[in-house]
Amino acid sequence: MTTCSCARGGDLFTIKSDKTGLKRLTNRGDILNAEWSPDKSKIAFTAEVNGNTDVYLMSSTGTGTRRLTFGAARDEDVTWSPNGKTLLFTSFTNCTSDIFKVNVAPGSRPVRFTRAQCDSVSDYFERADWHPDGTKILVWRGYYDGGPGGGGWTAETRSATTGALIKDLGMDVLDMGWSPNGLQIAGTVPAYYADTYKDNVGLWSATGRKLNDVTTSNESYATSFAAWSPDGWRCPTRPRDPRRHGRR
Repeated sequence: MTTCSCARGGDLFTIKSDKTGLKRLTNRGDILNAEWSPDKSKIAFTAEVNGNTDVYLMSSTGTGTRRLTFGAARDEDVTWSPNGKTLLFTSFTNCTSDIFKVNVAPGSRPVRFTRAQCDSVSDYFERADWHPDGTKILVWRGYYDGGPGGGGWTAETRSATTGALIKDLGMDVLDMGWSPNGLQIAGTVPAYYADTYKDNVGLWSATGRKLNDVTTSNESYATSFAAWSPDGWRCPTRPRDPRRHGRR
């Protein structure tokens, strides 16, 4: 029997896999998304309070809520390090976005992990995912090169300690994540025709070599936002939200 968390009406609940034991954890009405710590003792979440979105931490029972970020930027897309000591999140400003790290220990301050440019040749970093061995981080990078094509996007691996680029994987993806063993990457394959998204989920090696397409839907707002099962054999997906396309 397993327990999962879910968000409803801006609050968090837990429920057992047999659909019993629904329990409300918060009574805030402002939570956007959340993620369990690796040992399941804590939950990191983002919440919009007075128009400002920040990262928060609480116990798995919903007690001891603590705010981790305090800047004016919009902080979202939180994810845990494998050892449960550090969080990654995306911080959005008016012109770009960057990945930041923050330790969950009290008194810690966020540290900038990527350094996007914000000028005529701009780029932006989002949607980080920690490799299971903790040594590197998978990061989505979009860019605008000032040319007639406007730019594009790719996936990169970066050192988990310094943020230095390890490899540009050259993957044409929108969302992606490591398999539990760190040997493969699942990601959203973008396709945009006649003002309609027809994205599907693809599978790559850890070095960026395309292996195959997991889904092949031709419907509008097709499958995307893949997530791995713990054993690495299944890759559940959900439909792309028509309200979230382009960069967001």
